Amino acid sequence: MSEQSLVLVVDDEPMIAEYLAQVLQDFGFTTTIAGDFKSAVELMHKSLRFCAAFVDLGLTDRSGLELITELQKTQPSLPVILATGYAQMAENDQHEIGPVYPILAKPYNADSVKKVLDGIGLRAHS
Repeated sequence: MSEQSLVLVVDDEPMIAEYLAQVLQDFGFTTTIAGDFKSAVELMHKSLRFCAAFVDLGLTDRSGLELITELQKTQPSLPVILATGYAQMAENDQHEIGPVYPILAKPYNADSVKKVLDGIGLRAHS
């Protein structure tokens, strides 16, 4: 598994996580999926280096924003994309809480995923 093109997908809805992972794989990325905060943190502690993380804000065990804080303790320059069904609320909240992350609004498709990837200049490494 190439860590240069490894993307972490964190979503507690398995069908959504699998769809996003497949879209990213179609774009040439390698993916790994975590269904909750705890699983995502465990993956980071395995010393996996990700080129990006797509994080759902509404996880079952903790908030996505808490997860982002944890992920960036291990990998400070990790590009994070917020995947949420509450895009407008997330956009408004970000301006109040600190760093602004790109938002991938649910429901999304391959074109909207590509647009977010292009927006942060992320391409798979061969």
